[in-house]
Amino acid sequence: LWTEPRTRAPEVQNMVASVDFRRRFDLEEIARNFRHAEYEPEVFPGLVFRWEDTNIAVLLFAEGEGVCVGAKKKEEIEEAIDRIEETID
Repeated sequence: LWTEPRTRAPEVQNMVASVDFRRRFDLEEIARNFRHAEYEPEVFPGLVFRWEDTNIAVLLFAEGEGVCVGAKKKEEIEEAIDRIEETID
């Protein structure tokens, strides 16, 4: 006997990607200079970049590592990483 599946096809809700920027960051300086940056080292060791026009956030760490969260497509991740590089260069 055939019945329809009860579950829907999976939908991507949140992609997480890591990136190595291959350089160190002065997180305090970045936080002072960019309004989209939040840095509270006593709470979390990374700096959080959030933009008003997207739900994506990029977490930056002093050693040069980054984590992009909140994207639903690979292209959104690439765009967020490009925005970070343009902002802090």
